[in-house]
Amino acid sequence: MFKNLKPLQREVHRALRFAPVQPYHFAAQEVQVPIMAGEAAMIAREYVIAFSLQDPAPPLALVGVRQDTNAYVRPSGHWVARYVPAHVRRYPFILADGPSPQSNGAAERQFALMIVAEAPHLGESAGEPLFNSDGEPAPVLQKVRDVLIAMQRDTSRTLQLVKQIQVADLLIERDLKVRTRVGAVFNLKGLRVIDAEKFAALSAETLHDLHRSGALQLIQAHLMSLSNLRDSPLIEGGPAVVAPSSDAISFEGIDWSRLGRPADSTTH
Repeated sequence: MFKNLKPLQREVHRALRFAPVQPYHFAAQEVQVPIMAGEAAMIAREYVIAFSLQDPAPPLALVGVRQDTNAYVRPSGHWVARYVPAHVRRYPFILADGPSPQSNGAAERQFALMIVAEAPHLGESAGEPLFNSDGEPAPVLQKVRDVLIAMQRDTSRTLQLVKQIQVADLLIERDLKVRTRVGAVFNLKGLRVIDAEKFAALSAETLHDLHRSGALQLIQAHLMSLSNLRDSPLIEGGPAVVAPSSDAISFEGIDWSRLGRPADSTTH
């Protein structure tokens, strides 16, 4: 989805405008989408949450069982769910990071705002300008940056929670089976889930630690989400169609109150 990324530069993209109301064709080939802890409860209502075999990696929302086919995107470009994952809604913007050496030899994490330049959301004729007449970031671009930085913080926190779950030895590799209403069966491989027996046998102290950090809430969201293997667009049916909306970059519904202390910065 985020392909051919280019850094957003005022000298190059000064005339660029952002029109957020677009169909979701850009995500039509996605089958797994990374999620954050702050949205896990909303994700669990609509999608199956699983854990990657890679480490470190955020949890995943499963959005397809057929290769290169997102079951939640209709041919019209409408998204079939009440909630669209934040990773999808931030398109075509994303932060790229890398170490920036300081004079004392230490490395400070820096972020650059990247764009998918060919995305239908971006152009020079429609939408709100990303830069004002002085070449400074316009309000919509400032809002985009704020949201992306918040997402970066919650992603970092989410990775810490997954690590805590791993340390508790709760993740086990399992194939997830999806049976469609016409009888076809798909086995989703390369995923991990919570080991129910080990989870039930956890000590009170470990449960308390998982609760305090927020990892327990993520575990509960994952376990609740597994019911969507029986009733979701993954089995070719589901809730009513949701059209692209003007709040595509606002991220209402995500609980940012649990974000860590601000420690990130962006580069232009």
